[in-house]
Amino acid sequence: MGDPAEDLLWAMLPEGLRGHFEIASHEKTADSFKIVLIEPAVVPPNLPKRYKGRMIQNSVLKVKVIDDLAIRGRRCKLELHRRYWRFEGIEEMYCRPVPWIMEGTKISQDLGNFLKGTD
Repeated sequence: MGDPAEDLLWAMLPEGLRGHFEIASHEKTADSFKIVLIEPAVVPPNLPKRYKGRMIQNSVLKVKVIDDLAIRGRRCKLELHRRYWRFEGIEEMYCRPVPWIMEGTKISQDLGNFLKGTD
């Protein structure tokens, strides 16, 4: 078990984030919480077949802000710094899939299910 404060933050976040991101910072204001998560520069072990065995040319971080369930009556924003990898001989960059984001939206799967009335 690590730092109790960090463990508490992870407990409030959508399942699956902890294995892919590190907490960089968090901020509380009068009406919101913002939690900044950064994907580390570690090549994902389960790369699709077309990327395996190819040299990595570089990686970049792109920021995506996701709305999540409110915490203690405050809006919750997750600022994800997602890593995109460029591999030799492949035009498009690879980014690890994120099942916790509702497809086609900027909201978490948990918030989407809550708004739809499903679990």
